[in-house]
Amino acid sequence: LLGTRLSVAGTAAQFERRVNSTDPAWVADHRIGGEAVMPLTAYLEIALAAARQVRGAETAALQHIEVAAPLPLRES
Repeated sequence: LLGTRLSVAGTAAQFERRVNSTDPAWVADHRIGGEAVMPLTAYLEIALAAARQVRGAETAALQHIEVAAPLPLRES
């Protein structure tokens, strides 16, 4: 899910990956009101994967997670 690490000056790490309502395929199962949305667990996995990429073997922890609104995904 993390995608490709980009080389951006002045930034510790930046990653890019396109996600839509059918890629990855399991996203289609996560819908609110018929609209595909990014699952919260995907956000968490991306954040932890980015931390592992940047910090290597160091332990990473997420605390006090708050999501104000779901992220709707474009139809493919």
